[in-house]
Amino acid sequence: MASRYTFSASRDSGKLWISVENHGVSQLNPVSHAYLIRYESPVDRKISVTELEKTYVYWIRQFILFNGKRHPNEMGKQEIENYLNHLASRRNVSASTQSGALNAIVFLYRTVLKQELPELDNLRRIKRYKSIPVVMSTQEVSAAFSRMSGTTRLVVELIYGTGMRIHECMSLRVKDIDFDLRSITVRAAKGNKDRATLLPAALIPVLRSHLTKVVQLHKSDILSGNGYAPMPNALYRKYPLSSPEPLPYMASLGNNLNC
Repeated sequence: MASRYTFSASRDSGKLWISVENHGVSQLNPVSHAYLIRYESPVDRKISVTELEKTYVYWIRQFILFNGKRHPNEMGKQEIENYLNHLASRRNVSASTQSGALNAIVFLYRTVLKQELPELDNLRRIKRYKSIPVVMSTQEVSAAFSRMSGTTRLVVELIYGTGMRIHECMSLRVKDIDFDLRSITVRAAKGNKDRATLLPAALIPVLRSHLTKVVQLHKSDILSGNGYAPMPNALYRKYPLSSPEPLPYMASLGNNLNC
């Protein structure tokens, strides 16, 4: 019998599902299919799977495949140390990459399988080295901007001028832009904290023009039965009929790269 493993993370009814499935194929049983791991998160969010969740699924997959597709319940301290040490000695990954793999394995055992991890005494942690960051000159930045146009250029200019991370800029909502105060509020940033940053005056006319197109697109989507905006936390349950209407909750850039 040949086995094929499927690793996935998805959203169903607002909850995160992380699944590891074993698909066995044989002449007697063309498709046998059993869940090795299925995790339903207690967090109820009407949003897509986050990058962190995708990363966790990736490292869980690598950990299981490295150990010969054994179930995590059958593995323990030695298998975890062997895999993490393999990342350090054979794959030469960075310290942050090894830490990400360790965090995924901790999540797998503590949160999904409800097991406590033993002390990893023989784990070889990769040292973090301080390096001088590469900084582009003003001329290089101007040259890069000159090769861009439209919304793509606006996104890059906002990231450069405000210090936002890429995902923060792509999920920026209309209501979080304050032209009068020339500020942008970044919601649920690193550490799940809000913060304010300055909006460069040179970008205000371009951003206003872009938002005018977003308004027109939103009205057109509503007339065609679409135009739904993801609501934060559990507001979509409290106000189920409000999702198609709130323009302030529309992503100002992420869904409108063709504007």
